Amino acid sequence: MRKTIGSKLFIYMAGSALVGLGSMSFFFYRTLEKRATAEIQGSLSTEVRSIEGELKQVQQSMSDMSAVVSVLHDQGQSDSERYKQIAFSFFKTKSPLITGIGFGQTPYKLVSDRQWYWPYFLVDKKVPGLIGTNLPAPNQDIRYADVTSDQYDNKPYYLDVLNAKGNIWLEPYEWYGLTLTTHTGPMLNAKKEVIGIAGIDMSITALSQRIQTPKNWGDGYFSILSEKGNLLVYPPDEKKAKALATYKDIPHLKELWETIHNKPQSQSESPSKLRGILRSEDKYWAYEQVQGSNWIMLAAVPKSVVLGPMMMITLGGALGAGAILAIATAIFVRQLNQRLEPILEECNNLAKNDAQRFQRLQGADTTGSIQQIEIPDQTKSSRSSQHSKKKTNSMS
Repeated sequence: MRKTIGSKLFIYMAGSALVGLGSMSFFFYRTLEKRATAEIQGSLSTEVRSIEGELKQVQQSMSDMSAVVSVLHDQGQSDSERYKQIAFSFFKTKSPLITGIGFGQTPYKLVSDRQWYWPYFLVDKKVPGLIGTNLPAPNQDIRYADVTSDQYDNKPYYLDVLNAKGNIWLEPYEWYGLTLTTHTGPMLNAKKEVIGIAGIDMSITALSQRIQTPKNWGDGYFSILSEKGNLLVYPPDEKKAKALATYKDIPHLKELWETIHNKPQSQSESPSKLRGILRSEDKYWAYEQVQGSNWIMLAAVPKSVVLGPMMMITLGGALGAGAILAIATAIFVRQLNQRLEPILEECNNLAKNDAQRFQRLQGADTTGSIQQIEIPDQTKSSRSSQHSKKKTNSMS
């Protein structure tokens, strides 16, 4: 009986505990998953902030250069060498990601005796056919080119700026083995008239080399797509990025791109900035828009990298808690049995005494019946004695 009570109590308590642990493990797992995806989104946001910082440096450099040129123009400066020195001074203080700096006038606006004028300085990439000529030492790694030979008045990079009437980032392009983008915008005089356009070229190839993928992501990576969906950074196939392939060339990116741009933004998300996280069969995909350029940066993390540790933590916690609870329950049942021991023994003694008393009563009843059968009939015995005496007397 004692074992039955303890066993049932243990089963009831252990069963209830397992149900509770199962529910707790599920919510714990979801909490861990939410935290893991938040960490992925946080890592992506850190890289996006870094890129936005680089872009802002480029934007600020161009704004400062445009302002200096505008001031000189308003002062009546028309010396071509003076404007050339301005471009060179900004190139000397450039960010390592910048490959070229220059600006071009609208006809006769800066150098009044020339229709076209575009001083341009660039890093010497040591490739055949690169425009310009090398400067003398100690600036032999810098090349200078006057882009007037390129009739830029009908070129897209010139017309797009005039049509935009503001600063823009050009769609990335391939240039002598590098993927570049250009930040460009109109230069205005005091009367708000366009006197030329300024442009700063930035290497996306160099930018991609600065992106650091967390080591615990396994085969995870960061990727960047332009505003129009061209691949700028794509570690799984760098050749596609170099060739500026589009998201349409990669099935899972095509589906992802369409989902991102068709996904309604939640109230917690900025309506002017795409940001969120998606799940595919084998990966978590975090995405965030790079302000200014409108690029989309992606973080791809294999689910196995995230779910593996989560399952270990969840199962380990559940098994550990279950083992502790089982031990505690067993100890409790054992102590309960020890306390029930005197009571159960007394109950057993009482039951034993009752059984013995019952047996004695049964034995007494059985013995009384036998004695009643064996008692001789006194009347019959007396009659038999008298008959015997009469018989004896008659014979005498």
